[in-house]
Amino acid sequence: MELPRPAKMVAAEAEVEGAAGGGQEVAPTRANKRVGKGTAEAAAKALRTQLAPLCEAVDNGGGSGSGAAAGGVVARFRDVTSPQLVAELRSAVSRSRLLLLGLLVAVCEGPVCQYISNTQEAMSLGWRCPPPGGLRLLDPCVLGWMESPQLAQRDEKEIDVYNLETLCPRFGIRLLQADAGAAAGTAAAPGPLARLRLGLLATAALFEAVRQHVEPWLPPEAVQVEMQVIAVLARMESLGIAVDAAGLDAKAAVVRSRMEALAAAAAAALGGRAVNLGSSAQLAVVLYEELGLPPPGSAGQQGHGHEAGAGKDRHGRPRTHLTTDEAALKQIAHLHPLPGLVLQYRSLQNVLSKWLEPEWLPPLLERSRAARAASVAAPPAPGPQQRQQGQLGANGLQLPRLACSWNQTATATGRLSSSAPNMQAVTKYEVVVQLQPQQADGDADAEGADYSQVELRLLAHLSGDLRLQELLRRQEGDAFRHIAASWLRPGTSPADVSNRDREQAKRVIYGIIYGMTPQGLAAQLAEHGLGLEEAAALRASFLRHFAGVQSFITSSLHHARRHGYVTTGLLHRRRPIAGLTSADARVRSEAERKVVNSIVQGSAADLVKCAMCVWASYSHPDTTATATAAAALQPPPKVASDGPLQLPPWQQLCAEPVAASAAGKGSGPAELVAQIHDELLFECDADAAALRRLVVAVRGIMCGVASLDVPLLVKVASGPSWGALKGRAIA
Repeated sequence: MELPRPAKMVAAEAEVEGAAGGGQEVAPTRANKRVGKGTAEAAAKALRTQLAPLCEAVDNGGGSGSGAAAGGVVARFRDVTSPQLVAELRSAVSRSRLLLLGLLVAVCEGPVCQYISNTQEAMSLGWRCPPPGGLRLLDPCVLGWMESPQLAQRDEKEIDVYNLETLCPRFGIRLLQADAGAAAGTAAAPGPLARLRLGLLATAALFEAVRQHVEPWLPPEAVQVEMQVIAVLARMESLGIAVDAAGLDAKAAVVRSRMEALAAAAAAALGGRAVNLGSSAQLAVVLYEELGLPPPGSAGQQGHGHEAGAGKDRHGRPRTHLTTDEAALKQIAHLHPLPGLVLQYRSLQNVLSKWLEPEWLPPLLERSRAARAASVAAPPAPGPQQRQQGQLGANGLQLPRLACSWNQTATATGRLSSSAPNMQAVTKYEVVVQLQPQQADGDADAEGADYSQVELRLLAHLSGDLRLQELLRRQEGDAFRHIAASWLRPGTSPADVSNRDREQAKRVIYGIIYGMTPQGLAAQLAEHGLGLEEAAALRASFLRHFAGVQSFITSSLHHARRHGYVTTGLLHRRRPIAGLTSADARVRSEAERKVVNSIVQGSAADLVKCAMCVWASYSHPDTTATATAAAALQPPPKVASDGPLQLPPWQQLCAEPVAASAAGKGSGPAELVAQIHDELLFECDADAAALRRLVVAVRGIMCGVASLDVPLLVKVASGPSWGALKGRAIA
């Protein structure tokens, strides 16, 4: 694998060092000569001219500077009563910050840490990122995650987050920030440029150390995709998602009213006695002592994954009362109305705390009120560009946008996650955020493209099970009904398979993929009347019928025990798994359950990320429609067992880019705004023709990014908001 060496960033680092040292020039080195004559030199000199005096003035607290330029800035810092001076100063700082970020993310060809935050900030300041394939930077923190992706996981936790402070000590690299002041002979902390210089040096050292570890085995294609994903996520963060904050505030009142009604119904069920439905301790007393319902682990509830007694909570802390978690309440819901009422109450409580009364909602409400007040003085005139960006509601007012953090290194499998808030948890709740506004003309301006049964299809591809592959090649009907007819009801038409059989097939398959214990599978099938023995027998029956899946599990476990890691099926990323040879049966079993899950989930993550990268290149404004017949549809890259997936150029999947195809119709390109597990969410123009082009493009990219032994299926739906996408599938 060929990765750029730190020498490629020496020129830019040397220029920054000169700026931090008061403008002293750096003697030209071989690497400096190689890069210093280009854009990096001009950008760094401009950076030194504009940024150093400002930083020096701030660091000195308004004291004397080391030059006329710095002295002039210091004088202006002392007199900030003039609004004009304040505006000029802010403008200068913004320009300098943008120049610095541009230097970091666009000029140097070398490693840069915190790439996603730097890129996102640069975009917010007006910098236009080139197509992801045109970026030549590497984030050593992301590379460090690829080397050991399990370090931040709860059961294998060694670090909290992948950054310089946590990774450098692992590779024996000393961070010099703490000693920078003493080394310079001063008691003061180093200034911004000195800290930048030290950070760049640590970044280069970390990159070289990680590179030596991963170079023998990590495919460059995997590195290419992960580094391009950084730019895609930065774009998603800079865009955010339009939220109907006022609508959420109104829903909160409705939800609170429903919660009060549930509390009243619970009191009525208890003969008029009020009970706090939010108190687990009080509920345990009422359910198990006063009502006499069977507690978890009792004779009536053996085999469903609960131990007798109070046990421990999900954080591992000893409970002071018997559990009242969701599984326990579902098992006794048929015996009394109270457990069902509690489940409904908790669901609404989740909605209220996470989505209707979160800490991020008040600022959005304030923006909505400000927009409403401004509209009174100057009513908005909705334009096509505003519509395309999803900024206007049904009343013509601008909607505020909510930006979450997209996390690339938070999971060991490679799945993306989000936080502050967790947008991937929205679909679990009854009341969903309105992500895009209702358009005045009623046309759709949101689109969701979801991989259909992608984990099942990857399991069929990776296992090589011919019987399962043959069933999944059938385009008509439901895949799980085909499987249930073949396995549970031989000779039965898939259309005649009962919902119960379909659900059993689905839960057994995903139980295998997710590494579910027999007790966990039994809990999933409890509502169908199956206990522990029946669930275990059903799983064994499936693996006998689809013997290729059993062989895949066996061979994957053997490989993992021998080498200590598993490899994803598409980009061949590694995931180390500890405990596979442990003498402790519990530890060994827990490790074995991660094996198949890591391979399948990791491969699904690879697939979605590849689709995101191809989309980003396809939809970028700099992408032109020069590819015509010569760049017509080509066969997608075949996923082979002996090599990683090659990321195809967008020209192999689509004949023209969305940005160019929308030209001349008063509409802009579609924007990828969120990634929810296997689904990509877009904001697009409400124009019907533009929407049809988008559907064709998205399907072509997502289905054609890789060629498996079974077809990839993508369900596309549209609507005025994320919550309204259901039932709006587009042919």
